[in-house]
Amino acid sequence: MQRSTQEKIDIYTTELKKQGVSPYTSVPLLHRLILKLGINITPPLSSTFFINFLLFALLFGPPWTLLMNFLYWQSDWILGLLFLAAIAGGLFGFIMAAFMGAKAKSLDVPNW
Repeated sequence: MQRSTQEKIDIYTTELKKQGVSPYTSVPLLHRLILKLGINITPPLSSTFFINFLLFALLFGPPWTLLMNFLYWQSDWILGLLFLAAIAGGLFGFIMAAFMGAKAKSLDVPNW
């Protein structure tokens, strides 16, 4: 019998909760939103470094840059904004991917 993605997520979070991992660490809010949209992705503790890097960078860099531009900068220079989005996303993506990799290794998280 094939399990639905939501059932897999529930089992996954329950198992990690037994190890003391918050459900918001095992499957963060942005991942939950993506899953609600019907896109099946692997939770970040079970993903590779590269996938985590790309996902966190793309989900953080552009929205953060747009928000900062509308609230504070009001810049018309598109290349500068793209550069800032790449830098912010890259740094955030790298830090989060490294954090998720270290956390998964310390918890010996099973494969998805």
